[in-house]
Amino acid sequence: MAEREAKLVLGNFLSAVTGSDNVSIVFESEPVVDFPESCLRDPPDGWKFDEESDSWVRE
Repeated sequence: MAEREAKLVLGNFLSAVTGSDNVSIVFESEPVVDFPESCLRDPPDGWKFDEESDSWVRE
């Protein structure tokens, strides 16, 4: 939703500034960063990360 609104606003602005109706706005996806094991923190006592629900759950 926000991306669509940003494309609309930026596209209208750039069209007005450049006088061109042929404006193409493309957003790049965020790169995935794989941190080494040594950089990962230990989970708090009594909690674990559930990959299926992509959330922290109490054990």
